[in-house]
Amino acid sequence: MARVIDEKEFANIIKTNTQSNSSRPLVVDCFTDWCPPCKVSAPIFEKFSQKYTNADFVKIDVDKNQGVAAKLQVYGVPTFAIIIGNKLVSKIVGADMRKLEKEIIKAINGKE
Repeated sequence: MARVIDEKEFANIIKTNTQSNSSRPLVVDCFTDWCPPCKVSAPIFEKFSQKYTNADFVKIDVDKNQGVAAKLQVYGVPTFAIIIGNKLVSKIVGADMRKLEKEIIKAINGKE
């Protein structure tokens, strides 16, 4: 299940994954409460979080966590980021869930 996190949790996850040299992908749904495409993509993102158990899935409200939005260069919502360690390996702007799923699979298989 994808959980909603804040900037502090985001920083801790990145720090932990980097220190442990984890190759496990972190899939981040950057959303806002007022965004209609975010609401449409949310249940699909949740299904991905249940389907791909060898990746971690989190959601972050970029209106409330602007530091993360700046770090990930989020200029539109939804934006999905895939991070391994502290490296951004993929970013999808918009609710293109097919593309997101392809990128998740690539990240899980180590084909960044």
